[in-house]
Amino acid sequence: KEGMAKTIFVTSTLPGEGKTYIAINLATSLAETKRKVLFIGLDLRAPKIKSYFDIDESINGLTAYLSKKNQNIHDYIRPSGIENLDLLPSGIIPPNPVQLLKDGGIDALFDELKKEYDYIVVDTAPVSLVVDTILIAKNADAFVYVIRSQYSEKRTLKLIKSYYKEKKLPNMGLL
Repeated sequence: KEGMAKTIFVTSTLPGEGKTYIAINLATSLAETKRKVLFIGLDLRAPKIKSYFDIDESINGLTAYLSKKNQNIHDYIRPSGIENLDLLPSGIIPPNPVQLLKDGGIDALFDELKKEYDYIVVDTAPVSLVVDTILIAKNADAFVYVIRSQYSEKRTLKLIKSYYKEKKLPNMGLL
């Protein structure tokens, strides 16, 4: 939609394939073009943003926002230290990520944030382990699916192909 942020979700089949690294580099590159960018850590089970930025993910983050009612999302967004790039860390690992994503108002959150940013880059959970990413996929304009040479198993290509054919991950491209 015109005037709304482009949302780019980054995922992989398994942990360790480089999705967080790719997502952060993509967000940083977009911010360097003078666009207003938000990076969201939405791998609720294994957050990695603290490996790249000097923030404490275990305090307030997306999970706290989603689990409470009538919160202001801006209380959870933090500066990254890079011009034009804000961070929304995942927060404390919840006991019920699937339920939180189903009931937590994630769709309304994306609708709100898309009005404020040029790009939203989302680091999601690996798709073969949990359904988290599939639950929120409708909020993406595009998916970058990361596979890693000498690491990703060739048999996972069948899974990727099925996601593509079934259109479970909108506008999916491989990296």
